[in-house]
Amino acid sequence: MTLSRPPIIEFLDPGMLTSVQDCGRSGLRHLGISRGGSADYLAAAIANFLVGNHDCQSVLECTLIGPTIKFLRPCVFALTGADMMATLDDMAVPMMVAMSVKAGSVLKMGSCERGLRTYIAIAGGVEGDLFFDSRATHFTAKIGGYKGRALRQGDVLNLAHEDKDQQTDDRIEYRPKPLVDGNALQALVADYSHDWVLRVVMGPDLLSQENENDGDVSPPHHGGDYDDDIGFHRLHKDMRAQLFGTYFQVMPTSNRMGLRLKRGRPLERSDGRPDSQKVNQKVNQNINQDIERSAKPSPIMYSSAVYPGTVQYPLGGEPILLGCDSQTVGGYPRLLQVIEADMSLIGQIRPMDKIWFRGVSIKQARDIGLQKLSFTRSLLPDFNYL
Repeated sequence: MTLSRPPIIEFLDPGMLTSVQDCGRSGLRHLGISRGGSADYLAAAIANFLVGNHDCQSVLECTLIGPTIKFLRPCVFALTGADMMATLDDMAVPMMVAMSVKAGSVLKMGSCERGLRTYIAIAGGVEGDLFFDSRATHFTAKIGGYKGRALRQGDVLNLAHEDKDQQTDDRIEYRPKPLVDGNALQALVADYSHDWVLRVVMGPDLLSQENENDGDVSPPHHGGDYDDDIGFHRLHKDMRAQLFGTYFQVMPTSNRMGLRLKRGRPLERSDGRPDSQKVNQKVNQNINQDIERSAKPSPIMYSSAVYPGTVQYPLGGEPILLGCDSQTVGGYPRLLQVIEADMSLIGQIRPMDKIWFRGVSIKQARDIGLQKLSFTRSLLPDFNYL
């Protein structure tokens, strides 16, 4: 990437994993190109709104531990997503507020205790390599962003788009005060925690079966339940128990391609005693048999389309919740699909967090999605990610 104008920022410390992201590359899955882009696209859109960008403008995505950035020219920026306890010239920087800065100021990001990713939007966006009309960095394919990789110490970036009034320092009046207050947007922001409830519909590889009528699993108190009217009751009771009767913990091997999940608390017998290893092996055997009975067109799995939010179940293994950089096809059974309204939450789930799945019908998923989109556009009029 060649800088055509003087750079706007320099990375004194890149943080754990900082990259250029935008709304990604839509409409290319038939070519094997995933959408990618900001893992928490809603947080990125809010950051862009605060500084006056369109919702898909390129931003900086910071993961777990943020960078230290020196502003080389005056600009306006905003922080959204996980709170990394940022400071600007050793003074605390609030989240969800657009700030004007002068040349030479240093933004230092710390680490987040809840959530996983913070977004830094700069008025005009940040420059990056275009690939299919997107600057989003895809680490596996090594495309977009800054040379297709994470940012490193000493890297410098310019604005993606620059107004004439931003080209010289003497044309902007710099004041150490917020420009746009994001308090009204707090209603769009999820309550980041270490326990997440994701609403799901039944995946395409779980077809309707006759009800086993051999027992049931009471929905857990934490919200990971299912609705008997949406088809989940047709699954074998052991499968229902493993999907909705327990939480899943996110493993450290997770990344932007997907979250590897490990089942949490063991099933309990009717008398309340924990299952033994022998019983758990029987449960896993029943689950695998249930998947084989449900898979179409035969117990042999063929590679099929997958999408961010798909929950795959490797036979004999642990589930995988696909993320924003996931592949476009896969050969594992697709048990569940996270609904569109909850997709942005996946980008804030960190290793060791717990996930509870809650089943909803396809009609409910549509209604929830339309309601959320309507509410989002009432605050972000130009929001058009979906």
